[in-house]
Amino acid sequence: MKKVLMIAYYFPPLGGGGTLRTVKFAKYLQKFGWEPIVLTVKAAHYLAEDPWLESQLPENLRVLRSRAFLPGRFFRKTLNHSYTNSAGGRETALKRTMKSGFQFGKKLVYTFAFTPDEYIGWIPFAVKEGLRIIESEKIDALYTTAPPNSLHLIGKRLHRKTGVPWLADFRDLWNQYPESYNPFRLRWKARLDDRFEKGVLEACQRAIVVSETMKQELLTKYPILPEKKMTVITNGFDPEDARNLQPKRLFPQKFTVTHSGTLFAWRKTPEFFEAIRALVDTNPEFSRDFQLVLIGIVHAAVQEEIRRLQLEHWVHLLPYRPYPEMMQVLKGSDVLLLIVGNQPHAGNVLTLKLFDYMNAGRPILAVAPEGEVCRIVQKFQRGSVVLPGDGSGIKAAVERYYQDWKMNGLHEKSVQDLSAYYRRNLTQKLADILDETVKE
Repeated sequence: MKKVLMIAYYFPPLGGGGTLRTVKFAKYLQKFGWEPIVLTVKAAHYLAEDPWLESQLPENLRVLRSRAFLPGRFFRKTLNHSYTNSAGGRETALKRTMKSGFQFGKKLVYTFAFTPDEYIGWIPFAVKEGLRIIESEKIDALYTTAPPNSLHLIGKRLHRKTGVPWLADFRDLWNQYPESYNPFRLRWKARLDDRFEKGVLEACQRAIVVSETMKQELLTKYPILPEKKMTVITNGFDPEDARNLQPKRLFPQKFTVTHSGTLFAWRKTPEFFEAIRALVDTNPEFSRDFQLVLIGIVHAAVQEEIRRLQLEHWVHLLPYRPYPEMMQVLKGSDVLLLIVGNQPHAGNVLTLKLFDYMNAGRPILAVAPEGEVCRIVQKFQRGSVVLPGDGSGIKAAVERYYQDWKMNGLHEKSVQDLSAYYRRNLTQKLADILDETVKE
């Protein structure tokens, strides 16, 4: 079997979509002639953990962990309360002032000290360990997955030092979320990020992206890149992950709309909550029947929006759950809410959440711009799409689903073949690219 060294920060016990993508690739690669060896970090810090993901890994998978210097963990731990789900009351003025000061300090450090991101302190340790693994294991190919973007710099250094073919997996564009690493929108920082991104794309043998829109954006931005160098491998799902799970209705007598995953501040859509407020105020039956469930990490700014509109009675916050438990709640919901947001490049987003929702088999209400999510929801008749900012459209869509729920209940619709998004088939595509790369 040929060997591929997979370098990933997000790996079990850490949870989340980035982790699941790598886990499923590692699970199936051996079926296509490749033995994965994973290099990740010791004592990784993230806001969610999911022990179930470890059960998805092959028993013989070798996972090696190296040390790292990650001072960014201080800010994550200090500001963790900003992201946790809490139904508590309003913050005191002193607490808001202290948190605001920490947030400003974080922005300064992330802008001037962490380039390209807070994980730069892992680079020297990962390169050292990677060189040892490449030599001792006779590695045939390298695979890095980002974000964090620092991982692609690890891959670039290892490739240059060893000549081992390298695949760079872009789950997001380098500058997809400037709120995190260029919060002051400084031009020099943006130009530096572009230099990093271009350098990675030029140095790797193949670049993998998660959507066709993302691929076209990069080819337009860097016209010197040959199109054949870039391949789309979307996110996906395993049907068996949900097939035998029993639906779990948290509110059996309620019209339940559920959102899962992280709800960042930049993804919040005030028009959605305002639409719910309007329906609650004008329709007594809706006010009695409606329940919104938010599973996972909900940013403090979103929680403040809920409090501002006095929607606490209709919103249930549920902490991050292991994947099977989350899928049970999704299957037991009436409508699944997908908020992409309207930030730059939002059209290229093809979030794992969409595929979880399709696997759950429930109608989807997507608040998303024209782009990948819109195309797939409509192509496979999975629900409806409303543009961000269209408050009346959101209100009409929620009201329509509610009326259907009252009249007939909401049932799963028959859909087209989804096998192109099965994890095993997506991994075969990755294995084919690995095969092609080592032959070049």
